[in-house]
Amino acid sequence: MRLTTIKQLTDRIAQKRVPLEKMFEAKGCEWDYSAKTFEEIGADMLDIIEVIMALENIMDCEITDDLADLVSISNPNDLLLSVTRQRKLDDLGI
Repeated sequence: MRLTTIKQLTDRIAQKRVPLEKMFEAKGCEWDYSAKTFEEIGADMLDIIEVIMALENIMDCEITDDLADLVSISNPNDLLLSVTRQRKLDDLGI
């Protein structure tokens, strides 16, 4: 499966129950629920790339370079919120 949009990515992360914040914490980052950038949680570009590569392996998918670039400039908490929201919808069968 090839992921090209943030929506596809967050849906897949939710479906696979991937703990996004834990993946960054494993890279030595400290997740801050008020952070607006990955830099604010201590993630540099290499950390983001390594997490994206790990996501590809865990979720058995390909994340396009354009999507990876978009993720790198996204608000990490907006991504987490989208994943959490989708998990709750999946749990409700919606």
